[in-house]
Amino acid sequence: MERLNAFHLEKRKMKITPELFKRFNIDYDEELEFSKAIVSNEFPLELFHYIREYYHLTDEEFRVYCNVCSIKDCENFWRCTHSKESKNLFESFNVNTSIFVRNSSHIKGSINVFNSIDVTDCWDVAHSKHVQHSNRIIESHDINDSDDIARSSKISWSKVILNSTNLDSCNYTYMSDSLIDCHFCGFMKNSRHCMFCVGLEDKEYYIFNKPVTQIEYEMLKDKLLAMLEEETSEMIRINFSKHTAEERFKLNKRFDSVFNGLSLSFYGWVGTLPNYSDNAFVDLFFRDRETVN
Repeated sequence: MERLNAFHLEKRKMKITPELFKRFNIDYDEELEFSKAIVSNEFPLELFHYIREYYHLTDEEFRVYCNVCSIKDCENFWRCTHSKESKNLFESFNVNTSIFVRNSSHIKGSINVFNSIDVTDCWDVAHSKHVQHSNRIIESHDINDSDDIARSSKISWSKVILNSTNLDSCNYTYMSDSLIDCHFCGFMKNSRHCMFCVGLEDKEYYIFNKPVTQIEYEMLKDKLLAMLEEETSEMIRINFSKHTAEERFKLNKRFDSVFNGLSLSFYGWVGTLPNYSDNAFVDLFFRDRETVN
């Protein structure tokens, strides 16, 4: 009820009232106007946010408020500080050239960022920190040049990763640690150059859990990456047209939704790979991927 009453206060040139001072435990000066109070820099910033939210401010008072909050060239912002050239901000700090940022800080050149810290040149980031040049990241940290990452850390140049750490140049990989150039792998550790493998450790050049030559692997990897470029582009297009940012975050946490989006022709090609076996295929694609590390 108190919040409702405050909202319906008469709109007028802002005077600091005894009631307002009492709310914030500040000594009251009946002659003090809002702009003078701000310039004096003696009161908590929360007071000014409250005044801006519930009281009418003149253009001059609003200008002073923006100066105190270090807001420049921003649109539609609430309870924000040290931000510029951005719009649609809420309770965020140090936001530059970004759109739709909520409860976040140190955001630059990004769109749709929620509850995150240190995000640069990204799209769709939630509950994450230290993310650069990446898209659709949730509950992760230290992510660079990667897309569709959930509950993972220290990921670079990778796509579609779940519950993993220390991955470089990997695709469609879950529950794994310390991999380089591994694709469609799960429950792997300290391995490189593997495709469609599960549960391996300290391995190199494997397809469906069996060794292959380096030449054979490289040839098939190039084909795989070319196919994935087409497959993932189509899935991204569909997801962006059908789902909101919040819905996309939820989908990113479900690896099965990604696998189910792959085409029948892709799965048909997988069946022609060396060492293919139905048991290995089932183990890779249907093993429980939701277990948290």
